[in-house]
Amino acid sequence: MVKKISVLTAVLLAVAFIFNVGDARATLVPIVNAGFEDPIFDDSDPKPWTDVAPPGWTQIGYGDGYVGAWRVTDDDFNAQSDGQFAAEGRNVAYTETPHQGWSWVGLEQTLDWEFAADKHYTLSVDVGNSDWYYFSGYRVQLLAGDTVIAQDKDTLHPDWGEWATTTVEYTYDPDNFSLVGQLLRIRLINRGRNPEDGDDSWVGVEFDNVSLQNDNIPTPEPATMLLLGAGLLGLAGVGRKKFFRK
Repeated sequence: MVKKISVLTAVLLAVAFIFNVGDARATLVPIVNAGFEDPIFDDSDPKPWTDVAPPGWTQIGYGDGYVGAWRVTDDDFNAQSDGQFAAEGRNVAYTETPHQGWSWVGLEQTLDWEFAADKHYTLSVDVGNSDWYYFSGYRVQLLAGDTVIAQDKDTLHPDWGEWATTTVEYTYDPDNFSLVGQLLRIRLINRGRNPEDGDDSWVGVEFDNVSLQNDNIPTPEPATMLLLGAGLLGLAGVGRKKFFRK
């Protein structure tokens, strides 16, 4: 009976160790206007749009190019599962450049959230290929201060009228300790890539539904380690008694 109890205790403590290694709960990092639903457009306008960065975001880049928000319709994208044409909500961010001159433009937001050690970050963004443009290609970047810590360099190419979701992940590297305390930043970039045909065409890419998740990297808790050690010692004691009885 004592043996069974000791073995059971050890097993339970091992399970507790597995499920109590640090605080691994996920936190969504606040992003201003993450779905580009601000501004609210007048429904009487069939194609409302702006030529300024949406609230919460700033324009970056060089050369000719435009960024803004517009409310998309079936002229831009195919219907999503919810019947809408945007990946989330009704509005999306658009970026467009003339392909001549290798211009590039984009959107950037500095978050009110500091880069921290022992964290795992997951940045998710929907990337769209509107029927209005040749697809420009894109960059989706996560930065700590001025340093890019993770990015997607144009790995997706959704079909015309379609959306695809890119996921950018970063797990803390001690080599980046000097960046701890820097504010996190997000960049959504139109690469301005030349299209395969057309000399005077514009190239574009749309973005929507931006989210950033912050997770703690699991680490063993000291109390759990002590309990596990005690359980293993108990199990070892049972084995020793069995040996000497023989």
